[in-house]
Amino acid sequence: FAEPRDARTATCVSDRRMNGGATWAGSASDGLDLSVWYRRPRPASVDFVGGGGTGGLHGYRPAPALLAPRSAQSFPSPPADLEEEPFPLRPEPFPMFPPSWRLNVNPFATPQSADCFYCGEAQQEALARLRYLVDGGRRFGWLTGAAGLGKTMLLEYFAREQRRGQAGVALVHAGGLTPADVAWQLAADLSLGPTPGESTLRLFRRLTDFAATYALLGQRALLLMDDADLSGPDLWSFLERLIHIAPTTRWLTLIVAADFVHGEASYPRLLETASLQVELEPWKAEETAGAVWLALEQAGGKKSLFSDEACDQLYRVTGGTPRTVYRYAEQALLAAAAEQADEVTARHVTQAAAEETLAMRYS
Repeated sequence: FAEPRDARTATCVSDRRMNGGATWAGSASDGLDLSVWYRRPRPASVDFVGGGGTGGLHGYRPAPALLAPRSAQSFPSPPADLEEEPFPLRPEPFPMFPPSWRLNVNPFATPQSADCFYCGEAQQEALARLRYLVDGGRRFGWLTGAAGLGKTMLLEYFAREQRRGQAGVALVHAGGLTPADVAWQLAADLSLGPTPGESTLRLFRRLTDFAATYALLGQRALLLMDDADLSGPDLWSFLERLIHIAPTTRWLTLIVAADFVHGEASYPRLLETASLQVELEPWKAEETAGAVWLALEQAGGKKSLFSDEACDQLYRVTGGTPRTVYRYAEQALLAAAAEQADEVTARHVTQAAAEETLAMRYS
C-alpha cells in the first residue's frame, strides 16, 4: 500500500467489473477490518485513492466523492453481491487425494527436511553424540551411515538447533565443491562478507582472523559438512588446514557426514584426528510407523489412514531406511487414492514395492 499524505482520507476502492461494476469503498480512519470479506469472483483490478495530492501508486486517480472522511456510524454497508464469509481456517483438501482423507498436502512429497524430521532411537543417540562434540569443545567428528539413512536431514536439524543458542554455525553441502567454494560459503555463513571471485588464500586469511577473534572472545564456530565423500583430496587437505588454525584455541568444531569406508580409503590421515564417530542405523518397525504417522498428521490427515498391517509391510520391504520408507509410502498412498480406498493397506505397499523394483530394474 502507498501511504497517502492524509491518512484520514485513505480509501480503498475495488472495481467489481466482473460483477456488474459495483464498488465498495472504505475509509482507513473508520477502523473497519477489510479482511473480513473476500470477493468471489476476484475483482479485475484494485485502485487506491488518497487525498491531499497526486502521489501514490501507479495509476492513481482522484475520487472527490470519497475524499471526505466518514465516521463509523455513517459508513455504508457492503453491497449485497459481496459475499461475507470469513477466510477458511483450514486449507482446502489436496485435489490428488479423496476429500475424506483431509490431506492438505502430499505428506511424503518432501520429507527430506528438518521440518519433517522424525527422531528415532538411532537419531536421538546421534544427536546426543553431536552435542557432546560441540559442548565438549572437540575439534573433529564423523557422521557416517549408508545412503538414505538421513544424514542430510540430521545435519539440517542439528544446525537449526545449534543456531538457536549460538552464532557462527555453517552448513555446507560439499558434493562437487572446490576448496574455494567451501571457503567462500563458510565465510558467508559466518558473516565475514566475502566478495565474488575472492581467492582461496584471501578467504583463508579471513578465516584465520576470525579464528583469532573467536579465541579472544572465548567462542566457538561450528562447521557441518554434508556429502564430503563426494569431494576430492584437495578438499580434505583444506579441511585439515582449517581445523588446525590456532590449534591451541580450538575455535572450530568440524562435523563431516560421509561414507566412512570411502573416507578411510581416500584420506586416512584426517580420520586420526577424529574425536568421535557417529554412525546412523535404520529405523525399527515401530519407528517406521511413527515416521509415517507423523508425516500424515503434519499434512492434516489422521494416522489411521495407514493401517497397522501397511506399516508393518512397509518396514519389511524397506528395512527401515528413511528415504525408501518415504518413497514407498508415497507410492502406496497414490495407489490407494486411485482406488478411492478408505485407507492404505498392506496390498498397496506391496504393489508400490513391486513397481519400484521393476522401475529400478529397467532404469
